[in-house]
Amino acid sequence: MNGGPARRLVNGGRARRAGASRLGGMIRSVIMVDLKAGTTDEQVEALREALATVPFERRRAFTFGRDRNLVDNTVDIVMISDFDDEQAYRDWSVDDEHRRVSAEYLRPIADHVTRGQIII
Repeated sequence: MNGGPARRLVNGGRARRAGASRLGGMIRSVIMVDLKAGTTDEQVEALREALATVPFERRRAFTFGRDRNLVDNTVDIVMISDFDDEQAYRDWSVDDEHRRVSAEYLRPIADHVTRGQIII
């Protein structure tokens, strides 16, 4: 398995980039969504567009895509965002515009949401 260019260390059961402090380093947020039956492509695109345009200067990258269904037991949508650090992620999670977009565009179409955050 290729872990990429960064050397990974295992510490307390969690992989960390060499040199990253316990609370430091960029945070990658991965959100996987199962959609409610009847969700339209237009609703999915509206969610993507709304999330992509939320202004937040400490979010460094945003990737949004429909799952390719290459294997069984997959989700419908995957969203990946990179943040400067843990505090940036925490601030994003309570950001008024982000919360509005989630309430208006994600909650009405999401049947199940799974979230994870890792240090990169």
